[in-house]
Amino acid sequence: MTHIAQDKNRKLRRGLMSISCSALLLPGCYTGISAQQFDDEHDSAAGSASDGDEDDAGDGDDRDPTRTPGLAEDHTPTPLARLTNDEFINSVAVLLDIPRDSEALVQARGNLAAEPNVGGLFNDADRQLITHVGIASYSGVASTMTDVFLAEVATVEDLALRMECPQDAEDGLDLSSCTRQFGANLLSKAFRRDATDQEIANIEALVNEVDDLLVESDQDLAAFDSHILRLRTVVRYVLLSADFLLLVERGTADAADGPRAPIPLTSAEIATRLSYFITGAPPDEALMVDVHEGRLSDPSVRLEHADRLLDSEAGRAQLTKTLNSWLGIDAATVDAEDAASLSTFIDEWFAEEKPFEDLYKAPVSVVHVDETQTEEPFGVLGLRAFVASHSAFPTPSFITRGVFVVERLLCSQLPSDIPAEALDGEEMTPLEVFQEHAKEPCATCHVVFDNYGAAFQRFDTETSRYDPEANELGDSFDLLDLGGVSGVVGGVADLGRVMGQSERAPACLAELWYRKAARRGLDAGGEDDEALDALIKEWQGSGNTSMKSLMRSIVTAEDFTLLFP
Repeated sequence: MTHIAQDKNRKLRRGLMSISCSALLLPGCYTGISAQQFDDEHDSAAGSASDGDEDDAGDGDDRDPTRTPGLAEDHTPTPLARLTNDEFINSVAVLLDIPRDSEALVQARGNLAAEPNVGGLFNDADRQLITHVGIASYSGVASTMTDVFLAEVATVEDLALRMECPQDAEDGLDLSSCTRQFGANLLSKAFRRDATDQEIANIEALVNEVDDLLVESDQDLAAFDSHILRLRTVVRYVLLSADFLLLVERGTADAADGPRAPIPLTSAEIATRLSYFITGAPPDEALMVDVHEGRLSDPSVRLEHADRLLDSEAGRAQLTKTLNSWLGIDAATVDAEDAASLSTFIDEWFAEEKPFEDLYKAPVSVVHVDETQTEEPFGVLGLRAFVASHSAFPTPSFITRGVFVVERLLCSQLPSDIPAEALDGEEMTPLEVFQEHAKEPCATCHVVFDNYGAAFQRFDTETSRYDPEANELGDSFDLLDLGGVSGVVGGVADLGRVMGQSERAPACLAELWYRKAARRGLDAGGEDDEALDALIKEWQGSGNTSMKSLMRSIVTAEDFTLLFP
């Protein structure tokens, strides 16, 4: 059956676009959006002027964009964070009851605009610019998912079932009223809070505008296709609404004591923060029960939900995905078997609540160059998925791996005074390059990371197989002390032992998850230091340095329930 939404009636299609542009984030409505600002009724979004940057959100631009906060009714600051691509897809799946592993959702994920990865995370709000490219990709996914949502709807009965529409014994089905009620319910679910009266009125007005266009186009308001068009328009409206695409935190009405004082989050905001932090998806029904009962300000209640979600399939999948991103796993380089080995390693490390140091020194199966296998205490550093992801030709692998370990796994910055001259690595052997780097001016920079990377040199650069014979770069490497990470190492086992027993490596992981929960980078002025230090102290002082223990500490901390303007 051909629905009216696919009709070639230009007047109707132009009218629908006009309706959409009046309230939604659609291409053609704005040429570029770097931030959103909400009006006092909290029911509409307006695009800020373009800052002139025509690149999409995935260009890796390190500049700090100016962000225009929204204003709540009391004019308190309103930080905004865009759903990441994965969070957007997960949220659409939950909202429209579409299986997360469906082919349509997987394809839709690939059609979204690229987004920046900041230190292993995609959810840094300061980098999540909303551009015209991103808006166009949202619009395309919204259309596709609306089609999937309505794919099995071929009759009036199907439509009524899709909207859970009650049938009056005397009057029968009132599909028009059902569409309005369905839209109101969908809003509350999509916005992760109760929809306001004004927002519900907007749904009513939207359906009325569609009806006006149908009448103008000589369409039968009671026809099946007319009902389909109403529902299609409502669903796309919700999927492209600012309060769905953005995680808006306004805090409670009783504002703070000063302009920079923290503001308590509402129960709905706490539930949203907790759920996206652990599962990358909207709050489930169990969380929403405690939202309405106002219990989420209690740390013990948050802990109950955290444990439940951490053990869920969605929670475990989100954990593995985040750790893969942090570890810099290159999906294009890693084959399915190696990826599965990494996932199994992470899952066991997490589920069995193994100590932090096991991440870097637990026994793993290592494939040798002669195809034999042995168990080695290399932890994640010895898995082929990790080793293969950090071999960049023509750059010698010890440089690539060393830089990654120092920057990503130890959260340490490289020297800023890197010499301008570079060696011609293609004309030199790895050993010759390594030896030259020990001399000035190269040593100024390379002394920081070369020896960290040299510990991996027994892994073949091309195949990532392990060669237990002597390392071509030497037998011992003196690590530059980086925040307590120091020692002489002869290979990956030594490096993993030093990192696992250091203070810097677990602090780096804690920093990553602290940033993940806050959805932003650390404050440049050091204002996050006290909270981060308290988190690390509680985690490591608990006697349980597992990943699960770290996440428990984060969600039970008072900061987790506060908005910092």
